[in-house]
Amino acid sequence: MGAVRLNRRVHERFPIEFCVVLGAASAARAARLRWLPETHRTAHAWVVRHSYDDCQAVSYELCAADGLMFIRRTDRTRCTPKVRETERMITSRAHEMWRGLLLGFAR
Repeated sequence: MGAVRLNRRVHERFPIEFCVVLGAASAARAARLRWLPETHRTAHAWVVRHSYDDCQAVSYELCAADGLMFIRRTDRTRCTPKVRETERMITSRAHEMWRGLLLGFAR
């Protein structure tokens, strides 16, 4: 999947916390990310950023492991949480995808 283009003016004008809420409105037009089953490829993955919220059933984590980054999605809408991940990618592409996810350009 190609990189997600962002409107820099929106990102600079609003804090990330506001953009997470703002992004929800445009979900119908968002690019779909490819979510893969959790792989456990590495012994440890560090969470660089997250979108945790007590009232959200789905949360996202931007993770780093072995020099690459990926986004982890945890869906708690059912009895057993379902964890999915994006492919591993270079840092700049992962940060761009993360911003797109928070702003509602990707889901």
